[in-house]
Amino acid sequence: MLKSTLVILFLAVALIFVPAGAIAQDSVVVIDGEGHIFNPTPVNIEGHTFVPVRPLFEILGANVHWDNTTNTIIFYMDENEIHIPIEGYIVLVDGEETLMDISTRLINSYTFIPLRFVSETLGYAVSWDREARTASIIIPESYDSEARTILITIPQSYSIIYSSTGLASWYGGQFHGRRTSSGEVFNQHELTAAHRTLPFGTLVNVTSIDTGKTVQVRINDRGPHIQGRIIDLSMAAAEAIGLRSRGIGQVKIEVLQPE
Repeated sequence: MLKSTLVILFLAVALIFVPAGAIAQDSVVVIDGEGHIFNPTPVNIEGHTFVPVRPLFEILGANVHWDNTTNTIIFYMDENEIHIPIEGYIVLVDGEETLMDISTRLINSYTFIPLRFVSETLGYAVSWDREARTASIIIPESYDSEARTILITIPQSYSIIYSSTGLASWYGGQFHGRRTSSGEVFNQHELTAAHRTLPFGTLVNVTSIDTGKTVQVRINDRGPHIQGRIIDLSMAAAEAIGLRSRGIGQVKIEVLQPE
């Protein structure tokens, strides 16, 4: 039961952490066949998978507390008491110290713990499906509980490798259904964009300076063909950031690269 609690603890802690400059989609955590979407999501940091605490623990019915005096998250679950320090190496389980060789992390006010903690410290069967980007943790049957399976899907993370600001415009209408410069059929309802030099398939975050809204687009065309503009969005992308009614507007673009 203690190990079961620790595994759940670990998964929850890591799921809360998202490193600065990294972009990831929602992650799905499957507990005993039931799926849960976590945001923020599990992430990979320097080759180690980290996952957040509070969302998962609350789903599992744990009581979660914060100790301001020690900067520690305390979980009460299955008659066990677990203390997780912020950016620390020592976890207390019912008063006993468990040392991790990788510290917990605090990012954007959330605490994360490394998945490696489960395999090395708790001794559970942990496997990694590289193609599906999914970690599988098997909690064996104990005297008072059945065997449990936890699957954590780690979304692809992206780093920002270049950013700039300038004017954006959008296009649709008569161009809908035509071939783009990449050979792909243009669909004004998809989140795509035209850029003069970025390789086709490049993912770009586009943030409106006026509205603060952000959309992620895929480059599949060449343009804009009007001097002074840096990107030409599809109608759907323009709508997503409040640019459609304006026609043009100042934006910040961030070019993304898979980590």
